[in-house]
Amino acid sequence: RQRELQATVDAVTANSAQIFSDERDPVVGSADAPVTIVEFFDYRCTFCMRANSWIQTVAEEHPEDVRIVFKEFPIRGPEAEEAALASLAVWQIAPYAYLAFHDDLMRASGPLPSERIDEIAQANGIDVAQMRATMESEAIAEHIVDVSALARSVGITGTPFFIIGDEIIPGADMAAMQRALDNALAAAG
Repeated sequence: RQRELQATVDAVTANSAQIFSDERDPVVGSADAPVTIVEFFDYRCTFCMRANSWIQTVAEEHPEDVRIVFKEFPIRGPEAEEAALASLAVWQIAPYAYLAFHDDLMRASGPLPSERIDEIAQANGIDVAQMRATMESEAIAEHIVDVSALARSVGITGTPFFIIGDEIIPGADMAAMQRALDNALAAAG
């Protein structure tokens, strides 16, 4: 287990530019925040849904101290993939609406068909036709493929997967996530 963890840490270090600085990824928080959280997630993952409330709280409570990078990693079927495409389209056309849209997608229980994604977009003031057109972008599809390849190279097999400061937390272990955040904030001063 220790060897696996070390291999993951080494892979994160080797891929740090793609993990922390891919300009295509949705990001909230201050660009020069001393602490970065990266989350690989899937909109149909129940553990991601649970962890989302923690992410939303961190975003609200630490807007200057914490930068959150969202890695769209849809592994749970077509609905997850469509939600990821929609989310990345929203990031491109209305970045100010991304976090609320993301939160609403995460909190959506039950099926997440196209119509429901459109309703959530509309409720967040997003131009649905523009979102749908942007979702067809080859660049967005390529981004999702790139994140999937990155996840494989790091050894991520499930969601959620967090990098908080310099700690790696697979799964939705809220206590470990909070501890890692507290440690990173304390280290940052």
